[in-house]
Order: sequence, then structure tokens, then C-alpha cells
Amino acid sequence: MALAGIGHEFAKRTGSLLMFPRFNGLKLFYSRPAINIHPQDGMIDEQVTIGASGLEPGQLVILRSSVKSECGKYSFQAHATYEADSLGHVSLSEQPSLGGTYLGLQPMGLLWGMVPDAKSAKKKARLVKTNPDIHHWVYTFDLCDGNVPNVDQGPGGILASETATRRFIAPGGLQEVAPSRLPLIIEMAGLAPRSVQDRPQLLASHGFAVLDFNYFAAIGEALLTGAPKGQNAYLDCKLFYDIVEYAQRHPRIDDTRIGISAGCTGGSLALSAVPRLTGFPVRCISVQRSEDRYTSVMPSEDGTLFVTTDFDHHVYDAANHEDYVAPAAERMRQAGNGHLVDFVHLPGAGHLLQSPYLPLCTESSMYLPDVLDAAHYARWGGEPKLHAEAQVKAWQKTLDFFRKHLGPVEPLRQDCLSTTSV
Repeated sequence: MALAGIGHEFAKRTGSLLMFPRFNGLKLFYSRPAINIHPQDGMIDEQVTIGASGLEPGQLVILRSSVKSECGKYSFQAHATYEADSLGHVSLSEQPSLGGTYLGLQPMGLLWGMVPDAKSAKKKARLVKTNPDIHHWVYTFDLCDGNVPNVDQGPGGILASETATRRFIAPGGLQEVAPSRLPLIIEMAGLAPRSVQDRPQLLASHGFAVLDFNYFAAIGEALLTGAPKGQNAYLDCKLFYDIVEYAQRHPRIDDTRIGISAGCTGGSLALSAVPRLTGFPVRCISVQRSEDRYTSVMPSEDGTLFVTTDFDHHVYDAANHEDYVAPAAERMRQAGNGHLVDFVHLPGAGHLLQSPYLPLCTESSMYLPDVLDAAHYARWGGEPKLHAEAQVKAWQKTLDFFRKHLGPVEPLRQDCLSTTSV
């Protein structure tokens, strides 16, 4: 009653409660700046809604994201400046970045726009998924005062902080949740000594059994046990038959529904090996960024998908990317199987097509089979925004391709990609 009395007396002095000065401004006392992330725990290929609230109308703020590499040695970050709307809100889906590591309307820019910090950049670090025992990354988001100089370099001016979990394996994705048999995808990544785990784990979360075929290990072992360095290394095709035998013995795998997902050298090896394997029951092959000019290609039973880019500085130049795919496609057409070939071209994309929303890496170190004791610095290419869009498109096309030809009936999570954007 006392509060009501105070309000009544104030109303008499001001003439009306509607004239209560800065009534909407009560948020200054009861609402604090906050970062809003939804979902806060989600899949790495799922779009996230990111925003801020509790700000002054027109207030300039900097949103900053950061994440550590799996080994903990390297840090990656992105930052962008935003102006709060009339309600004191910021929405990355509706408002453009005014400056930072990316510009314009980029709903997922704080993720795909990440770059290594100064210390990590000197090591040419790459944010990559390699540890099969780590199934998620934790990202940190900071809301900072936009008037504090160099806020992207230090902790000063932080108004709010929040974390978000991004998963590669869906909850329950590693468990046998039903008695049905799963189609098998053989994943063959590029020529790298460490197995890259983002795509295999995500494919498993979409209802496939996935076998990560680290063929580099076999090639590297042969070189380390006596093969001369600097000479050609060969893949024993018997390994493919070993995989099929494993699939036939496994109670959860349907050995009549087998596909191959391959990139770079893995794609060249797959396209060269499959036509030479008598009775190898592969239905479909998806190949990304592969050098296919010299392969003897025949299509798989149901179809072959070629994913090409035009800003790849590792395999081919932008000017002649078609020269690497056209011969393979022509051989398929001459064999009467042109209708089984599908193409996806990704303008502006570089060589390293990772899972959606992982940041572009234009240069990093790698180890080649003939020089296992020394790092080689490879240039990958790519324009950040176009590359980010390409990764989403390539992933959607790959999922659709394998769903069409392998028919998974046991999705382990709800697919959220139908409404994704960069």
C-alpha cells in the first residue's frame, strides 16, 4: 500500500502515470547486458542464433568469440562491432557487422570468421578436428564495450560472457539404439598423417555407420620400413576387401549399402581403385577437390558426385579447375553412364572443405609421405565468406546424395539443415 501511495502522489505531481518519466528505462536498474545463444548446446552443422540484450539504444558493442584447438596450444577468435537497436537488442540475423573480422549481415560470422590469434598465426595453426575421443568444442562469447580501444586484444570492457557447446557426435550417436542395420560410408580424407574427424563423426550422427579409412598410415608405414623416400607410394587395394569383410561380419552394418566419401588424394585413390575391384559392392562415391585427370574412372553402381571449387591453391588453379574433372566425366559419358554423374561447383571456395561453420584456413603445415620428418607448408586458398557458404552447400549436397543412394532409416537426430544460412 505504501508503494501504491507513493505512486499516487507521484501521479498527482506529474499529471498522469503515463507520464512516469523514463518508465521503459526501468531496464537500466533491473536488466543487465547479456549474450543470448540458441541452442546453447547443439551440433556443429546446426545454425545458431546469436544476439545481445540489455543495452542502451544505439550503443556500440563488440561481440567476440574464441575457442581453443584440441591440443590446447592454439587460440582462434572472431570479433565484430554492432549497434544496438531502439530496444537495446543486437541480433546477428538482422543486423550487420560494422567492422571486425567480417562485415555485413553474417548470422554465423562469429564462428566461420574465426582466425588464429597473433601467436597461433605464426605457427600457421588450423582449427581442425582430429581427436576421435573429443566429441565437442566449447566456444566462449564476450560482449564488450564498443568504445574501449583494442577490445579484441584483451579482456577490458567486457559487459557479459557466455559459453556454447558445439557437438560433432549427437547425444546417443555412438550407441546402438535400434536393431536395424546401417548403411556404411567409407571416409577417405586427404593426404595427411592425422585422421580428420569432423565429417566422419557428423555423418555418424545422421544415421550412417562410418569407417574412417586412414590409408596414409599404411603408406607412411611402408615408407618408414624401407621404401625409399621421394619415390611413389602405393595403396594396397586389398584393404578395401578387408573393409567389406569387416562390414559383412558386423551385425549392425548392411554390406549391400556401401558408399565412399573422399577428398583430395583420397578421392583420386578411390576413383582409381573401385573400377579395379571385382565384386566390390560400393553404391556411390562422393569426391571433393580431387585431382582426377589421370584416373581410370568408371561410375559406381548408383552414382558419383563431384564437388569442385575454383579458388583451390593446392590441387589446381582457378583458371583450369574444369580440366581436372572434365576427363573423368567424359569417360563416364562415353561408357553410357553420364546420367549417374552429378556435379556441384563452389565459387570462391578453397581446398579445405570442412564441416559447416568451421573457419577457413588458407595455409598450414602438413607432412607428406615422402618427407615424414619435416613439415611442408601448403597453400589452400579460399575467400572467407564464399568458402563458408560453400561448406554449408557441400555438406547439404553430400547428405542428400548419401540419403538418396544409401537410404538410412535410423537418423539419430533431427536434421536441422533445411533452414541453414551463413
